[in-house]
Amino acid sequence: MRFLTATWSMVASLVVVLAMFSFAPVALGDPWSEGYTAGKEAGKKACKTELSKCISKDSASSNTTCKDCLPDGYFVTTVATTPTTGGQIGSEILTKPGDPASKAWISAAVDSKTLLDWRGVSVEREITNGYITWGYFYRRTEDGKGTDNPEIFVKVYRDKAANWTNFEFFFVSVGEIEVKSCMDSVENCTPKVAKLTEKMRYVQHHCDTASCTQKGLDSSNDKAADKTEQPDDFGDKGQQVGEFMGAKIKATIFKEGTEQPLGYVEHGSWGIFGTEDDPVVFVKLWQHTGGDIDGRIDVNFFHTSPYKIKVSSGHKLGDKFWKASSEIDDTKPGGISNRYSRHQYNTK
Repeated sequence: MRFLTATWSMVASLVVVLAMFSFAPVALGDPWSEGYTAGKEAGKKACKTELSKCISKDSASSNTTCKDCLPDGYFVTTVATTPTTGGQIGSEILTKPGDPASKAWISAAVDSKTLLDWRGVSVEREITNGYITWGYFYRRTEDGKGTDNPEIFVKVYRDKAANWTNFEFFFVSVGEIEVKSCMDSVENCTPKVAKLTEKMRYVQHHCDTASCTQKGLDSSNDKAADKTEQPDDFGDKGQQVGEFMGAKIKATIFKEGTEQPLGYVEHGSWGIFGTEDDPVVFVKLWQHTGGDIDGRIDVNFFHTSPYKIKVSSGHKLGDKFWKASSEIDDTKPGGISNRYSRHQYNTK
């Protein structure tokens, strides 16, 4: 009996070994954390700088550096890896194309434990002075509609000249959501953590080459703007006007001594003013159903620009047109941040 047990144990071990070799090549999220930090003795400096080229089976088999640095059959993937400290914190992004030092992680979690899903809308876009990545976190739903309902908007900006990065988080949800960010090249990737709520809707994590700091916590303007009956001067729906459930919105930016209209890019019940490369106002519109506020429409604006911006909205009820406007700015007297505004309309 012992002989049969030992025989079956040996057979099982052989099956496992054969299975391991039958599935090569294997993709590695981060070969350095898997024990290959030295690579092979020949050319280990190149291993550290050239691995970005070893991202597929073909490149790993044809590139000399890949063959020198990686075990046979292995290649590198862009799968999110675990920061050196702080544990897995969510989605991996690059704030500057082709620069491994710009690798960063961001996350958003409900109750500090349930990670929200990340959707990058525009990744590593170059503008005049830097690089921008933006998108949003959402709650995954069984019917697949979670992507239509952002919970946290995010904008990441890396400055070219000064080599600093800003991570901006904008809360447009209920309850409490914990946001984190860290950069692989700064402070051993120790995450910065903030808790956002309906009374604290914005935070900025600022990283330079030496450290990351948290600033810009914003509790501004969490009430509906005053609205009055006014003529409908929005005109037909076009580049400068968005519509949702009968509500109309528009925005202008105060720049270079003039007030300039901003184009609107619609994504269903949310959108942006600015461009897909560089949004300057995030917008989320929500219609309530049931209860005492059945039918009420909330129009949420989130400012992410160094310039003052005026946002306007309107809604027709019966034969009357109601309109509201707000001015949102990154700073106000006394250094108080003012990045959020909400307009509310009762539709019944």
